[in-house]
Amino acid sequence: MKTRAIFFILFLLVIPKIKAQEMSFTAVDTKTYRQYLEKDWTALIKTGKKALKNGINFYYLQNRMGIAYFETGKYRQAARFFENSLKMSKDDYIKEMLYLSYLYGGMTTNASSLSEKLPPHLRKDLKINSKLKDVNFSVFFEKTDNQTLLTDDINGAEDLSGEQEFSNYRWSPAINFQIAKKNGRSLFSYKFLYSNNTYRRQTGTESPKNFTTNIKQHQFYHLKSIFLSSKLSLEYALSLTPGTAQNVSLSTTFSRIRQNQENYTISNSLFFNWITNLGVSYHSAYYSFNLNTSYGKLNTQNIFQIELTPTIYPSANLNFYISPRWIWQLTNEKNISLTAGKKIVKNLWLEISYLQNEIPNFASNNAYILYNSNELIKNTASLSLILPLKDKKITLSYIRQNKDYPYTYDISATQNTMRYLNANTNLFYIQLIF
Repeated sequence: MKTRAIFFILFLLVIPKIKAQEMSFTAVDTKTYRQYLEKDWTALIKTGKKALKNGINFYYLQNRMGIAYFETGKYRQAARFFENSLKMSKDDYIKEMLYLSYLYGGMTTNASSLSEKLPPHLRKDLKINSKLKDVNFSVFFEKTDNQTLLTDDINGAEDLSGEQEFSNYRWSPAINFQIAKKNGRSLFSYKFLYSNNTYRRQTGTESPKNFTTNIKQHQFYHLKSIFLSSKLSLEYALSLTPGTAQNVSLSTTFSRIRQNQENYTISNSLFFNWITNLGVSYHSAYYSFNLNTSYGKLNTQNIFQIELTPTIYPSANLNFYISPRWIWQLTNEKNISLTAGKKIVKNLWLEISYLQNEIPNFASNNAYILYNSNELIKNTASLSLILPLKDKKITLSYIRQNKDYPYTYDISATQNTMRYLNANTNLFYIQLIF
């Protein structure tokens, strides 16, 4: 008798809770569906958050939450809910919305990888015609002004040597493309760099009068990215940079008393730079995190460096983002930069960045960008306009750099170095992606 009574009491206690839960589920489903039809996205997000906090979770709730965030422009947050929906159903609509959320949220690697899993008709609707993604053509032109010259004479003493003129220009075309894969991507790149340096002496006797040298280098680059999850990926990169550089040798010694005849020869030398990079990346709705280690040889210098780049997306989209970056090398020298981007009008972004640098040779962006020349880039400021045009994107940049520019030459088998202080460089950059 007592046993029956206990079961009866438990039955009375459990049944109301089950009904309350069913009613709660029904209420949430009904309410969020009505808010979806009314396009009341703010209220839908509020209702959905409360439901999830109370343990109520179902396919349509995740779906509606993803749509609500997508419609309010929070694409990176929307991707999180569409990922959850895709685990519950393989509906093509969810795949399409997830792809667009990745694409509009700046998670292009995720978008490329997902595109390989889409059915043919959906790829056609989204105008995804090939595994070849983000074919990228770019070119930059750089011009350096002549500034103060500090000369180390043959006795090792430093002195200001009067009116010296130095000019430098560089240009570099590049082509990049990536192949999308279901579990990541492969990026390939070729870049050619031509640098022309001209030195002229107006007065003084402590340096060569006039000569011009040039540098030619070829960069071959490969990046492999593998997804461990939708948020976490591993990246490996290899950059090989062979080239030729011209060197100046003089056959006479300069005198401080009288002007000597200057006879110099220019010889070509081969160089080979290489660097490997291993990194890990993590992406979430409001931030991303990238940690890289690089090891290699740049400009005859062996380097080992660590690069840390977090990026913050306050609105879970690309409307505004800010990205600091730190680079450390074993010499305890560092490179610090800050980049910020803002959508100013429809289809137009403004991006600004500033770099403070103590390192003469370093790599960045998974070892894709190499700084491997004699000059020390002390600081850099840049201004870029980014224009997405349907399935293309154009980037126009103006970059201002401040450098110390040394040049070593031989006088009767004795090395001497000219150092141009505070040389200012103007660099123009154009990039087309389609």
